[in-house]
Amino acid sequence: MTDYTAPLTDIRFLLNELAGLPDIGAQVCFVGQVRDFGDSQAVTALEQQVLYNVIVAYTGLVEAQEVLKLNQNNVDVLTVNVQATRDRFDIGDLTRTDVAQSEAQLASGRTSLLSAESTLNTTRANYRRIIGVEPTARLTPGRPEIGRAHV
Repeated sequence: MTDYTAPLTDIRFLLNELAGLPDIGAQVCFVGQVRDFGDSQAVTALEQQVLYNVIVAYTGLVEAQEVLKLNQNNVDVLTVNVQATRDRFDIGDLTRTDVAQSEAQLASGRTSLLSAESTLNTTRANYRRIIGVEPTARLTPGRPEIGRAHV
């Protein structure tokens, strides 16, 4: 167990301790313990770091989901393009090189899709580590209300 009373003025120490905690619940408890003993600047820095970690985890997951969706759409479009290129080759309108280039683009798109899936898995794990729970099936960013201005 760490003695939270000793180096309260060393913010780097506190941030390192915070980084080692498993989820948001443990981080909030840690900030509460530091608040009981200490320095308001250290508490503020810790609270800001916890909030920052949550924001990074959330936005990273939303971004990874959107990139995956774009890559899936790209593979769908490239698959149709390959078929259209083969059909044009069959009627003598294109060369074998055109077909090979189209197939290479599809292979590149599939590679990008696999990379996006891997990135999404990584960001889900990071979200789970920081927030402490599994993300919902699909997070969506909030949308601002458009209408009359509130004064």
